[in-house]
Amino acid sequence: MLFIKSFQADTIETDNLAIWLEEVAMALESISYHKLRFVVHEAFVNACKFSGDNHSSIIVVIRHQDKLEIAITDPGKGFEIPQNLDHFDAAAIGFKWNLVTDRNTAVIAEIRDPHTLSFHLSTEVNEPGNELRENHRGLISILKASRKLSYHFVPNSLNYLQITC
Repeated sequence: MLFIKSFQADTIETDNLAIWLEEVAMALESISYHKLRFVVHEAFVNACKFSGDNHSSIIVVIRHQDKLEIAITDPGKGFEIPQNLDHFDAAAIGFKWNLVTDRNTAVIAEIRDPHTLSFHLSTEVNEPGNELRENHRGLISILKASRKLSYHFVPNSLNYLQITC
């Protein structure tokens, strides 16, 4: 099954998003509405913050085959990466860093493929991360509720956050 819907890149759209997600959850039957809404809402709000323009659109794609995959587009500038990397190219594959540390949990970001950042949680905090910001709380929440999280960035194209539940 495939579900696609476009929303204005503005947090006032979260009510419309919730209504649509209720319909999607009923059709899927494999994920609770509350979990689906939680994960998509967090990703949507982050996409709105980084879109840079509340007149642009954020497209939400939900696909269910063997697993549930969710993609949230972001028409903004892209995810911040360390200053020593100017892009996600093949030479940067394997580079990883503590994106942020919250108490005893770190969000680790890793460039696994060209133009792709993967995220995972770690309880082994070896180095301090950046200051915890509101959008990091969203990433931590999504990571705790999903199996896989990655961010895909291609210059002059739509960026998207991919979530596997």
